[in-house]
Amino acid sequence: MAEVFAARSLGAGMREPIVIKRMHSHLASNQRFVAMFVDEARLCSKLDHPNIVRLHDFEATDQGLYLVLELVDGHDLRAVLKACVRRGMRLPAKLSAFVIAHVLEALDYAHGFGIVHRDLSPSNILVSRRGRIKLADFGIARAADRTLDRTANMLVGKFGYMSPEQARGLPLDNRSDLFSLGIVLAELLLSRRLFRARGDAAVLQMARDADLTNLNQHGWHISIAMRQIVERALARHADDRFQNAAEFRDALTAWLRAQSVRTGGHELAAFIREIGPL
Repeated sequence: MAEVFAARSLGAGMREPIVIKRMHSHLASNQRFVAMFVDEARLCSKLDHPNIVRLHDFEATDQGLYLVLELVDGHDLRAVLKACVRRGMRLPAKLSAFVIAHVLEALDYAHGFGIVHRDLSPSNILVSRRGRIKLADFGIARAADRTLDRTANMLVGKFGYMSPEQARGLPLDNRSDLFSLGIVLAELLLSRRLFRARGDAAVLQMARDADLTNLNQHGWHISIAMRQIVERALARHADDRFQNAAEFRDALTAWLRAQSVRTGGHELAAFIREIGPL
């Protein structure tokens, strides 16, 4: 929907680096996409949380539609995963738990506003050079207070990160986001895609079935306790999953405490430096 630029403000009120997200001009005449872009601005204006990319401003001018966002100096999680694969490495389980727990903090906050993200994937999770975690891109998020869902007749999101109910085009609640984040956690632990097949239709079918074949084949190194957390997040039926983000987060933090290890952003940043250029 948009192109993104690193930028700096020329005004006196903002000195920090920023991001300009500008809607593609060829979409400006499409009322559905314009409404989605405006909805993203409306939703983000509600959110003020350390683990969510901050919205500074929104402009609608004769030059187009723009969001002015916080610049996260770092990489998205997809780039980190790809670098791990290239080097034959895995993100340590404790760092995987640390990352996902912080995303769950963001989700717990957003879900409190009735917002379902619907597009959770490694490319929408940002990691700063200091190891801070930020959730981004609420472009197709669904808010409970919307009077009209602009995507009601569209299958939106990335097929490889959809919950079974999302892949079937069914109504969604916050537990769909938890399934999607469970996929991300599995991929961090495996250093490979969870739902991987030839063609979008086959990937979509794996999502519908909550097919854990890759986890079963390649997850031999995952501890039993962590495996139980992952499998609960990835339960096919929403009633069998964690019922809210706080419950999922608490399971991960309890797992971390049980390991008797300390971890944090500094250790995540050091690991990313260790794997080299992304």
